[in-house]
Amino acid sequence: LVKCSTRLPDSALEQLRQGVQLNDGPTRPATVHRVRDTDSKTFLEITITEGRNRQVRRMIEAIGSNVLKLVRTHLAGLTLENLTSGAWRHLTPAEVQSLKTMAGL
Repeated sequence: LVKCSTRLPDSALEQLRQGVQLNDGPTRPATVHRVRDTDSKTFLEITITEGRNRQVRRMIEAIGSNVLKLVRTHLAGLTLENLTSGAWRHLTPAEVQSLKTMAGL
C-alpha cells in the first residue's frame, strides 16, 4: 500500500502503468490500483516486477508526488497474510526452494 502526498489524477496512474523514466533508465510497466482518495491524498496498490533501490518512491516522485507511507505486503511470492504486526514465521521448504530457483541457485 502506498500513501501519496497528493491526490493523483488517472493520467498519473496511467504513467505508472506504462513505465516511467528514472535517472537509471525507464521502469517496466507496473500494475496499479487506486485504493481510495481523500481530499488531498491518493492510496494505491502497486506491483512492480523489478527491484531497484527505492524504486516505488522514485516512481511516485517521477509523476509529481511523494510517498508518505509504504507498506510492502508481497515479496517474491511471499506474503504477510495471517501474520500480525511484529510477528514472523519460518519459511516452508517449498518457499526456500522457490527463492533459490529465482536466485539461480
